[in-house]
Amino acid sequence: MLEDNRKDVAAAPGAQTLTLFGSCSDKRCREVTWQQVYELIGGEALRTKTEAVRSLLEGLQTLEGDERRGSEREVKRMKATWFPALMAACHCEGGQRKLEHVTAYTGYAHVDFDHLSTEEVADIRARLAEVPEVLLMHTSMSGHGLHVYYRLEPSPEPGGGRAYQDTYVQGFRQGNAYFAQLAGKPYDPALEPPVHLSCPCWDDGVYFNPGAAPFRVDMEHPLAKSGKAAAPRKE
Repeated sequence: MLEDNRKDVAAAPGAQTLTLFGSCSDKRCREVTWQQVYELIGGEALRTKTEAVRSLLEGLQTLEGDERRGSEREVKRMKATWFPALMAACHCEGGQRKLEHVTAYTGYAHVDFDHLSTEEVADIRARLAEVPEVLLMHTSMSGHGLHVYYRLEPSPEPGGGRAYQDTYVQGFRQGNAYFAQLAGKPYDPALEPPVHLSCPCWDDGVYFNPGAAPFRVDMEHPLAKSGKAAAPRKE
């Protein structure tokens, strides 16, 4: 059952749509809202699939050789074909997924924490749920990671296309460094390309704050690409 982990606040201005592909291997896509993403993650549609992947991952610990490699290939196949794939940072022409096909930025970015213990997942979730910039947060498919989404300020101009690219890049780096500092864990820099896909998976404790405060991007003090950079918070 979907728990109500939404903040009791007014919705953010301007309902921005995101691109949701049928899967990582499917170029068919549709536009969705953050509310729909929240309901997808917290609903029952992905529960059985998520639990199957986690069960197989847990079983890997007891396997060796060809049997382990076979199970690893099966997990990879399940992740690529069973779950929808969200492109949160941008829209691309004709369902493409390359930077040269970007037509518009959404003004959102994503941070991913991996390789966490069950206790660390619970602790970081509790801490980040108190951070006003967190828009949506859910446990990763493995059960040992967290996906966190946030909104950027300044936001992209309507019809601005790729002109927002530099702002997005700094929004990703500075925002990821900020959340990593709060979590006490490094973020995954591989998510920086705006065309990166993330797979929503079942989490009945998914956190959603539609009125989240934006993360203010400081274009006067850009950060270099780094998975361990730490950005001072802007007042």
